[in-house]
Amino acid sequence: SPARDEPWHYYNPADPTDGAIITMIEDHIFNLTEALVAGNNERAAFEAAWMAHTIVDGLTPAHHYPLSDKIEELWGYPKEMRKSIKDKNIIKGKSRRDTLSKNWQYWGAKGVFTTHFMFEFGFATTIAPLKVIAGKPNQDELIRVQASGVIPFFREAALRIHAMRMYEEFQVSGWTPKLAKQTKLHLAPLIIKTVALSWYYAAYQADQLKAKQG
Repeated sequence: SPARDEPWHYYNPADPTDGAIITMIEDHIFNLTEALVAGNNERAAFEAAWMAHTIVDGLTPAHHYPLSDKIEELWGYPKEMRKSIKDKNIIKGKSRRDTLSKNWQYWGAKGVFTTHFMFEFGFATTIAPLKVIAGKPNQDELIRVQASGVIPFFREAALRIHAMRMYEEFQVSGWTPKLAKQTKLHLAPLIIKTVALSWYYAAYQADQLKAKQG
């Protein structure tokens, strides 16, 4: 249901106070760990999948765009106040002209949502034919995660991706060979590695808890 427990997987890597997605990841790690300890495979699968979803979104350049601010600008109120499917999808302006203009800014060619969708479509089609994508964590990364968890790694990965300015380039030039190369060599491997480390950390914690319980 719109505005009811909807996960908001947008993240500003440059803002250290933006912690909503961090809390979601921490919650999934905790729940996945508990499920593994309890041997609840169904719950573990659910948490592992949703944690992966959250991390992938948080590291995707399109999700670094301040969509919440743009929604408030176009709708005239925060995203949480869009309480129906109609209100979520149709912007009501002050006049017919204003309504058309605002909806075009969101849904039209190079509109906010259209650009977001096309970037993610480009990402998906770029990685789909790849047989092998580098992204296997090394021993040092495994040891680091054991000691400090996956959140510091996630934050650093997000900053590295944000610094590439891929979404900004896409907004200007569309999907280019340069973006495809960056996706294959840098973006996809880093996302995969972060997800793998998050699963590993939960499994590691579960093993530690089981050992303590005897």
